[in-house]
Formats: sequence, structure tokens, C-alpha cells
Amino acid sequence: MKYSDDELIKNLRNMPEVHDATDKNKLYQQISSKLDSKQPKKRVNPVPLLGTLMAAVILILIVPSLINTVNQNTGNDNPIADKAMENSESNQVTNESANEIQQEESADIGGAESEIMMMNEPLESYVIGGNHQGSAVANGAVTDLQNQYVIPVSFVISESENMDDFYNEMDQHIDEQAWGVSDYLFEDVAFEINHSVKEVEINLPADFSLGEGSATANLFERMLGLMFVHHGIDKAVFPTDNNQGVELGPFGTMKELSLPRPGRASYKLYQEESADRSFLVPVPHKKDLTIDEALTEMKSGDEDFNVFQTIPENVELTTESAKDTLEVTFSNEESVRNDQETLTMIEAILMTAKDYGYDSVTFKHTASKIVGLYSLTEPIPVPKAINPINQN
Repeated sequence: MKYSDDELIKNLRNMPEVHDATDKNKLYQQISSKLDSKQPKKRVNPVPLLGTLMAAVILILIVPSLINTVNQNTGNDNPIADKAMENSESNQVTNESANEIQQEESADIGGAESEIMMMNEPLESYVIGGNHQGSAVANGAVTDLQNQYVIPVSFVISESENMDDFYNEMDQHIDEQAWGVSDYLFEDVAFEINHSVKEVEINLPADFSLGEGSATANLFERMLGLMFVHHGIDKAVFPTDNNQGVELGPFGTMKELSLPRPGRASYKLYQEESADRSFLVPVPHKKDLTIDEALTEMKSGDEDFNVFQTIPENVELTTESAKDTLEVTFSNEESVRNDQETLTMIEAILMTAKDYGYDSVTFKHTASKIVGLYSLTEPIPVPKAINPINQN
């Protein structure tokens, strides 16, 4: 039976009183004498030892919980630590962003410097204008490595220089390996131009041969046309000791040959992979095309033969004829910039327009009003010749 504190106190007060009449001094002496006569044995109290062991067990159980609690409080309940962590992460992100921005800016600066360097580099022109006072143009011709295309080349010489002599030495100015073209067909051939009768006399070496096939013979004929028709020459004659003519493969024995006039063509870019330079090349049409169709043809190439487009596929343009001037209008003015790609396109269009009988070309709706040495604010005369060769 359990009692409350008040009940216990009340019961204790109701207990009977006990009175001991023994003298206090006598009682003290009796107790002292007993203590002196018998020394008590020293006993080991197990309570402190057990308490220590229990305390160690309790610590082992409690400490991990306390550590987890502290970690949780540090992660969740310490705003200062959280703020410090956030600041650290923020600084890390900021530094990373700054590095990225710096790298992007460096790339932009590098790109801009490259563009500036490209702008400072002179653009390569593929044509000769008609403003060379006191000079003349000698026209040569070579073929691609696979003998599919005839490539015109031009040399500006002094008007006082003997044209025949230059033609006879032209092979010295042609570098087939550096240009990525076939061997010059007219090496050791002697030419003599006779303007009065509009013919060129051609003396072929004894071992000259066009072979059995028609491919080389056709190239031979087209090359002579490109070389001399611009000088007003109509035919080639082949003198021999017995006046019997020369053997020209599939042409048979020939005393003379009428020179073909170059037909209409779309001008594209020839660039052999290992060559030092490139050339504009006229690609004859297999059928009669309008000027618009001819320009559209310039968007395609013949990569198997190292012939590439001169008008990018994304460039849209329209044309109109105004007497002897071809007007070319670009749909997007950004298509025309002062760079090499645009200059090549402009000159290829000029040469194609020349083949169609135009004297000049006007370019409209262009972002740049200057491309190379051309001002696009006025009609541009068609070129005099193509693919100039530096003789220095």
C-alpha cells in the first residue's frame, strides 16, 4: 500500500514517544570503547565501480546520437554556417561564370582579330580589267589534271614586247605542279601571229601527237580558240616542208584548222587540293541556257574534278537586262560582303555576263558598297581577261 507524503507525515506524528533515561556521557563512553576494541574490516564498495561502467556504456550509446544531432543542427539550424556555405558556393559559381565569360571574350577577341587580319590581307582577283595603259595581254590555256576542263590564263606584257616571242616562251611561265594542272600541251611549239590575214602559224615538233582518242584533240582545238580568238585570229595553219599537213589524231591530216569561238559558259572555281592557287574556269553549257539559268548553274560544282561553285547555294538573286548592262539584284543584302567569297562571286558573274554579250553589270541591294577594288554603286565593266599570272 502506497502513502502520500502527507499521510506518511501524519502517521509518524501519531507514533508513541520513546524515552531513554541513560546518561548521554555514559552512552558515549560505551560506544567509544566498542569502537576501539574492534577495528572494522575495510570493505570495497562496488557502487562507484558499477557507476563508472554504466556511465561509460551510456556515453558510448549517447555520443553518436549527439554527433548526428550536432551535424543536423549545423546543417539545418545554423543560419551563419548556411550563409557562409551559400556565399562559398556563390563565389565558386561566380568565379566559374567569370572564367567562362573571360574565355568567351578571349574567343571573340581572337575571332575579331582574325577578321581584321583577313580584312587587311589583299583579296585575290581572278580577272584583268581594261585599264592597263601601254600594255597588252597574252592569252594562254592549260587543262585540269583529268583533262576535262580548259583553264584560260593571262599574262600582262608591255605593248613594246614581241607577242610571238612571248607565246613561244609561254611554257617557261607555266608551273604545272604548283598550279595543279596537266602538262602544258604546247611545249616546244612555235607560234607566229599574222593579224593581216587573221591566222596563226603553228609549227609542231616532230614527235607531237594528240593520241588516238578524241578527248585530247578536242582540248587542243578549244585551247587554241581561247588563246587566239581574242586577238582576232580565225584559223591556225600548220606549215610543213612538203605542204602535206600534219597528223592530228582523230582530226586526220590537217593543213589548217578553224578556231572555235568560245561559247556561253558558267564560270566556276578550279582548285586542286595540293595546288598553290585556284582559277576561274568556264564550264560550257550542254544546252542553251538563259542568263538566269547560267547563274543558277554556278551554285553547283563538280568536286570529283576539283571544280567548285562560285555562287553560294543560299544566295538568291534576280536579273534584268538594260541594253548592254545586266542588273543583278540580291534578295538579301547580307549576301554581299567585302570578302574573298563575294569577290570571287562578283568576278564569276562578270565573266558569265561577258559570255552572254553584256558590257557591264550593276549589282543592287548589297550590304557592302565596296568589294575588293570594285565600287558597287555604279555599273562594272566586264573584264578583259581571266586568271592573271604574276611573272615576277
